[in-house]
Amino acid sequence: MNQMQRLEVLSTAIWLRDNAEKLSKQEMLAKLVDLSEYGILSNRQMAKIVRNKVSHTTISHKTQKSAKTGGTLAPESLEDLRDVLFSKERKAIDYEAVARAARKGTSQNMITKLTGVSQSSISRRMNHAS
Repeated sequence: MNQMQRLEVLSTAIWLRDNAEKLSKQEMLAKLVDLSEYGILSNRQMAKIVRNKVSHTTISHKTQKSAKTGGTLAPESLEDLRDVLFSKERKAIDYEAVARAARKGTSQNMITKLTGVSQSSISRRMNHAS
């Protein structure tokens, strides 16, 4: 997955999270199907992003996606992950944003998937910070 695709996933996820209350179930499902095409988020993670306004089983039926992606995603960390992605493009990774995302509950595995920052780099920085 390239950086532009990661940005599209994060931007769409942020938009869905912030607009979940205003969207109809059909609108939400259409956006979730689009999001599932990237293959980076699980049905449960997508349901969590929309505050369970649509269940993960409904998403699964609509997307025909059953593969597990692994990792924990805290929807409140999406902006932090976007900050990491931007900083990576500037060749100066914002490890404070990495730490914020982790403190909010997003696993290192998901941080890696959504930002492209290597897990070993994240682990090294997190271990030095504690």
